[in-house]
Amino acid sequence: MEIENTVESMQQALLDVRRAQRLLVAYHQRLLPIIDHLAKALQCRFLSWEPTYHGLAGHNPFDCWCWEHSPMNDARFLFLSDTVRDCERATPEDWMLSVRLVTDSGLETSMLRQHKNWDATEIQPDPDDSHTRLTFVAYHPLSELNQVGVWQSLVNDNPTPPADGRPVPLTQDGEMFAMEVDLAQLAEDNGICELIDQLRCRLLANGYPYSGLSST
Repeated sequence: MEIENTVESMQQALLDVRRAQRLLVAYHQRLLPIIDHLAKALQCRFLSWEPTYHGLAGHNPFDCWCWEHSPMNDARFLFLSDTVRDCERATPEDWMLSVRLVTDSGLETSMLRQHKNWDATEIQPDPDDSHTRLTFVAYHPLSELNQVGVWQSLVNDNPTPPADGRPVPLTQDGEMFAMEVDLAQLAEDNGICELIDQLRCRLLANGYPYSGLSST
């Protein structure tokens, strides 16, 4: 997209940037506590996070892909059940919750098409035709696994299953299932509480071991 090269047009463009930057920070200020609350309600604690499609910014900013300056546009947050005593060991008494934030499904579509250096203002579909969602994946080992980065390997070695809540086997000895929710639905009355109840019910139905999960 070409920008008219005048002082007035540049001032307007920079005004839009300032507004967008503040809005983005406000978005994260509201959303991250919600993700943290969901995990804690399921008796899970934070393990790590990473962008879905690119690395965390940390090298020469003039040589890297500009999307690395916005790492949370599409990111995954990992939480371990409170039963985990050793992060390098997974047992049948443990499980892991992955929460993926997809801020712009249009960007996700472009990433999956392997577009690498497009004009961000020309991504299709348009924002009006895209959506924002959270995707939840729960991982449950059925035998003891011991290795460095064992929990991260469950994510790396297993593609995300359909978000229908049904268990599918891991490449390791274990199972996983996925669910997702459009972020706008959390604004409904009791939207967050209902989501927590849905996740709890699915964990119970799939036989996940968890002292905080109870049918009573």
